[in-house]
Amino acid sequence: MRGIIYPPGCYIILLTATRPLIFEEGEAIELLDDNRKYFEALDRVKLIPRLEPLTLDQFADEFVMMYEDGISYLVVLNTINASLRFYRAIKEKLRDKGVAFFYLSTNIIPRERRKRIQEIRSALQKGKKIIVVSTQVVEAGVDIDLDAVVRDLGPIDSIVQVAGRCNRSGWRDKGRVYVFNLKDSRSYSAMIYGALSTIVSIDVLKGETDENRFYEMINEYFERVKDKKSFQKSDDLIEAMNSFCFDVDDNVECCKLSDFQLIEENRDYVDVFVQVDDEAAKIWDEYEKGVLKEKDFVKRQENYLKVRRDFKDHLVSVPVRVAKDLIRPTKNSSVWLVPLENKEYYYDDETGFKRDIDDEILIF
Repeated sequence: MRGIIYPPGCYIILLTATRPLIFEEGEAIELLDDNRKYFEALDRVKLIPRLEPLTLDQFADEFVMMYEDGISYLVVLNTINASLRFYRAIKEKLRDKGVAFFYLSTNIIPRERRKRIQEIRSALQKGKKIIVVSTQVVEAGVDIDLDAVVRDLGPIDSIVQVAGRCNRSGWRDKGRVYVFNLKDSRSYSAMIYGALSTIVSIDVLKGETDENRFYEMINEYFERVKDKKSFQKSDDLIEAMNSFCFDVDDNVECCKLSDFQLIEENRDYVDVFVQVDDEAAKIWDEYEKGVLKEKDFVKRQENYLKVRRDFKDHLVSVPVRVAKDLIRPTKNSSVWLVPLENKEYYYDDETGFKRDIDDEILIF
């Protein structure tokens, strides 16, 4: 990486499905001799942009018009708000079709998400035609294979990632990946990814594109973003590394590594433990007794490690303003609680935490 000196014998291996332009020419060694040929050998899907701006309600009507019996669909929206509104709308509009609906997002506890992904796979293996409505949570690490994918506008690399959930096995005729441009008071894409990414994506998505041209399309996207984007902040962080400037007094004006966050912390959100059933209630009891009420630091850490996996399986991140009426076990607790007896008021088994319809949140 530019400007950084690594210790002798130190190797850094980066893996990516979409090959962003992180390095300048000659700064890294490509382990694959020719990346392009792996993309050009694929011909499973066709990318079809429909970029005339549509409101979410208009999009729901458009989806109903394009819906075909016997086709399984994955619809990916950019916010929880949009995904919930769309999910409710099409369930109502297509209720007479006899199709099975599935909802996925981090609005649902992780334990349920894993279970639901298995249910989706099972339904597809049995030949059922389903509709999955999701956020970007399906873009990486979720191995499902549907006939058609419909996605709200986003960065080209994100569009290519979600296209990998369409005709993934290559056993069908060519799958279709539709890209729409959804906009209510403002563009959902610009709201989440920024104006630059949205503008460049629209410029790149000029017409229908076969999968064997995805490599060319991704490179064009990253080149355009690189030309338009300032890298001053990145250069300042590299200089801070070289200068060992890890942290400095607030009165000193310089870039310091302590300012850097790979994923920026959102202080307007809190983690909420949802007691969805008796099992979850028991996990919370263990956490409360062994962690919240344990005064010995070492024992508290040991007890947390014992329950950590099961505990995190029941967490959702929600805006503070919709969690304000929940129980906060202690004044120092970073996790809030939905007790089992109050679950029906705050959490829906199908769509997750009940939040205000005006809420907008990015989901990864």
